[in-house]
Amino acid sequence: MSVSPWEGRGLGTRTVSWTARDAILYALAVGAPADRLDLVYEERLRVLPTFALTLAQWAPDALGALGAFDTTTAVHGSQRLVVKGPLEASGRAHDLGAGRPCP
Repeated sequence: MSVSPWEGRGLGTRTVSWTARDAILYALAVGAPADRLDLVYEERLRVLPTFALTLAQWAPDALGALGAFDTTTAVHGSQRLVVKGPLEASGRAHDLGAGRPCP
């Protein structure tokens, strides 16, 4: 099995931020009903765990822009999310780069 020349390629570091509005729009976009106020109203907002995946979308976008794959024909294959706790309704996250997991 050949290893892709893109595997492990450093893309630098990145800081991403989100607001309660972003989390609410995500919840509605993936089908959360409007009567689930804990998912769609700022007061006592609970963020869906899969919202965290949108915060890392910059990485495949960057690889596609560098020519790692044809962005017009790419199909999402798989992804894994490890949930260690609830995501705040708003905040910032800093990706430390390849091989350096966030604390």
